[in-house]
Amino acid sequence: MHTTIKFSMFPAAVLALSTVCHAEMPITQNDVNQMRYKVDMAAKFFQATWRDVFSQAGKSFPTPRMVAFQNQVESGCGTMKSGNASYCRADNTIYYDVVFLTAETQSKQLFFMRSENREIWLMRADGDGAHKLIEGGPDFFGAPAWAPDGKHIAYVRTRYSVGMPWIRNRVEILDISSGQIHDLAEMLGLGSTVAWTPDGRLIYSIEEPPPNQNDSNLWAMQLDSAGFARGFATRLTHGTGLADLLSVTSDGKRLAFFRQTIEPDVYVTDLEASGTKLSPPRRLTLDERADYPYSWTPDSTSVIFVSDRNGTFDIFKQRLDDSEPEVLVRGQENKSVARLTPDGKSVLYLVVPTSATPTPDQTRLMRASLAGGPPQTVLEAAGLGNHQCARSPATTCIFSVIGPGSERFFRFDPEKGAGQEILKAAIKSLNKFDFNWSLSPDGQTLAMTGRSGD
Repeated sequence: MHTTIKFSMFPAAVLALSTVCHAEMPITQNDVNQMRYKVDMAAKFFQATWRDVFSQAGKSFPTPRMVAFQNQVESGCGTMKSGNASYCRADNTIYYDVVFLTAETQSKQLFFMRSENREIWLMRADGDGAHKLIEGGPDFFGAPAWAPDGKHIAYVRTRYSVGMPWIRNRVEILDISSGQIHDLAEMLGLGSTVAWTPDGRLIYSIEEPPPNQNDSNLWAMQLDSAGFARGFATRLTHGTGLADLLSVTSDGKRLAFFRQTIEPDVYVTDLEASGTKLSPPRRLTLDERADYPYSWTPDSTSVIFVSDRNGTFDIFKQRLDDSEPEVLVRGQENKSVARLTPDGKSVLYLVVPTSATPTPDQTRLMRASLAGGPPQTVLEAAGLGNHQCARSPATTCIFSVIGPGSERFFRFDPEKGAGQEILKAAIKSLNKFDFNWSLSPDGQTLAMTGRSGD
């Protein structure tokens, strides 16, 4: 996988803390002591953000140092002035101005997330008075953003949908005093974070339509004091890559965000030394789109994978000695999890539902002959997330259905459809990463992931 991450901002390269500040004031030692907690919290926030962004990209970068100063300080990037927090790449350091950190906030309150981002909590800046604002159950929350008046927050809720937990994102507005919530917008391709500017604009990211679905850009929507939309959204950026993790300075003049480009590719490698060693991997797919491998042809000469190089995810086959693939199944629907039937004559795949699908929770398991012909529906199920067949002469085929806190397993026939449930194979968990499994070639054993201690 090739990943590029750029730190983008406009109009100037300043990384701003997510607090809303008033005018500067004389700094005393007492002020510094009282705000030591804020400095520690800010340092932990930036270090955690740094680690999370690059770990998602499969990269490892050194965590930056944190240096607090008053008035100005000399850095590897020159003189750092007061009034904000800035990152210097030359010496891998974030410089915090104490004036900026000790300024009064509008609400003197901070947010933090718990239970794997399923809860939003609020506490005072001194660390006391922590209490839960909202609980998402199976849903997840993006980082909240304060309204200019300090009375509301905006956040993105990732709405749980059976078997497809990532396809419904919406922006919600919470009234802090009353606890009332109203939905602001639900949009396909909505990013996970928002920013609320002092002039009342809510800024968010939206994925571009095909064939540029791997890119997203920033938009702004004017809100009233209660967090309701006023007018239409306006576009702010025209760039490539995914834009997210937004932050606005207290004066509303600068916006910081991360932009990253993720390009999964197919690589092949040889098993050497009786299967105990891998040869250096060689890149097979040479395009700049997303490619995901799922299976081999029976003669082990070609890889079957899905790719969005044509806009939607289609199914391809590519020989190890070719530079271009052959299309196996194409169409207007997104296809995933392309695997072969036991006899190797057909490919089985999933058609994933979207918000525009008439039955948005029903995933279809399809079969298409490698010799050609129209695809056929094998079965439909809500929450259908994975499937796999054994290799000939075995004939076992299994699919799984993901529901709230569980995954159930069923047998199926590639031509006749669903069969009996395998009750003893069921998984119970709230962690989506536990819902991953593979069937042995002889069809006798299921291998499953699980956290330590489960």
